[in-house]
Amino acid sequence: EELFPGAAFDDRLPTQVEVTGVNPGERPLRPDEVLAFYRALSDASPRAVLLEYGRSHEGRPMVILAVSDEATIADLGGFKKAHTDLLDPRGKKLPGADDLAGTKAVAWMAYGIHGDELSSTDAAASLAYLLVAGTDPATVQLRDNLLVLIDPCENPDGRARYLAQTMSFAHRTANPDQDDLSHRAVWPWGRGNHYLFDMNRDWFTMNQPESARSREIAGWLPQLLVDSHEMGANATYLFPPPRHPFNPHLPPSARKWERPFSDDQAKALDERGYPYFTGEWNEEFFPGYGSSWASYHGTIGILYEMSRTSGTLVRKRSGTVRTFAQAIEHQTTSSLANLTSLSDDTAQILADQIASRAQ
Repeated sequence: EELFPGAAFDDRLPTQVEVTGVNPGERPLRPDEVLAFYRALSDASPRAVLLEYGRSHEGRPMVILAVSDEATIADLGGFKKAHTDLLDPRGKKLPGADDLAGTKAVAWMAYGIHGDELSSTDAAASLAYLLVAGTDPATVQLRDNLLVLIDPCENPDGRARYLAQTMSFAHRTANPDQDDLSHRAVWPWGRGNHYLFDMNRDWFTMNQPESARSREIAGWLPQLLVDSHEMGANATYLFPPPRHPFNPHLPPSARKWERPFSDDQAKALDERGYPYFTGEWNEEFFPGYGSSWASYHGTIGILYEMSRTSGTLVRKRSGTVRTFAQAIEHQTTSSLANLTSLSDDTAQILADQIASRAQ
């Protein structure tokens, strides 16, 4: 309820704490705990199904949780074929928004490709619970208008390694000092996978087994891809649009929707009093980043960068203390805002993407 004000939930479905023993924000979830929670949601609800698309170097499952209304989940293969056929403009008259009224859009929500950027994966757990268990009108409308594919832990090997380090350096009372080993950890940290490869440079080369997600995303042709990260502890929160110079090679639809989605996300963060910045330091030229790579398919690619807390709390240079629970709240607030933006303009976004693909 604190993460999603106004939401109501089906109390017959398992909560995170019931499955893992960990309340949201209490501590970072291990990859096996996230997987157990997703399996529990999938087993308990006809509105969700867990799909495995590969294994990491250390044998951990790479999964997505597909969430929508019951009819869509029951015929997920049929929906996928109809959706990808719709997005193929060859030999067809291009549809307008009016022609696509009532058609579902697809969102791919990707969290934690860098294993030491912790809040994103825990946000993915909370978002999944809202979308599967939510019974309030706003959440029901999201399921009616969208198919949401949540990839909760893109780098489980790196996350497991980093959590093992931070746990070994942890204190009974969390230390907010950024120089404490519970925040700094030691080489090789958790950014890379088992072989220390940065998989956010592997989206189009697909050199690592975890990068099979590129194949999956290209197969689903989503209208939105969220790419959730963390950055330095002294920053605030970053999301699009990117800085100059702008990439002239991106499809028009991807550029068109950057500002409306960013404005909606900013409003959602404003309501919670959280600072943020846009239009600085990130660029969209290199196609080996998640949000950048997706944009070449006409997808609206959105990057998040949350100031890191290493799973506990951190004191910034300004003297402000930021908690892990607050970091999760930034990510869930943003994800819900982005999904709502997609739901509100589904028909026009689909029409624009089809036109971009035709061009």
